[in-house]
Amino acid sequence: MIAFNFTLTEPEYLEAQQLFIANLGRKSQWRRTTVWFIFIAGLALALWTSPRPLQISTFPPYVPILFVLCFYPIFSAPLQRRSLKKRFVAEKQNLVDATMQLDDAGLHVSVPNRGSGVALWPSFSKWIEGNLVIILPNGLQMRIIPKRALTGPQLIELRELLSKQLGPVGIATAKAPATAEASHSLNPGP
Repeated sequence: MIAFNFTLTEPEYLEAQQLFIANLGRKSQWRRTTVWFIFIAGLALALWTSPRPLQISTFPPYVPILFVLCFYPIFSAPLQRRSLKKRFVAEKQNLVDATMQLDDAGLHVSVPNRGSGVALWPSFSKWIEGNLVIILPNGLQMRIIPKRALTGPQLIELRELLSKQLGPVGIATAKAPATAEASHSLNPGP
């Protein structure tokens, strides 16, 4: 059994969210590609159907909407990061002085004056390790395990437990690893 206490910091929370989003990356990339395609096709249609010589007042009414859609992919990353920071401020009280225990049955978490819960291993499909955290995705939710709260032997034991229960580590696409040990843990699984 691995037991430890932790308080999640903002950089750990942001990395966990980025890893989680990268885990869902193909869907978001498909959406951005679709928005760009709609914009380019609509702009081409607007230019094709507009009278000559071109005047702003003669553009069809859907052209301003296409320009707004054009800026969505450009500004989505900064807006998403701002949203995640605001979410951390809202959820911070649930991530303070938490006690976590991991064993062969599952994950047990307790936060004083907030509550406690148990998540069994079959509820998780995989685990993903980043530079600061290990996340356990569960549908649209995740459990965050900060690596800073673990000692060296606990971290090794945790990796072995997660590999035994969930299989090899998932692909992490966060920033480059800080140490050789971290780069070894980022190798993609099947």
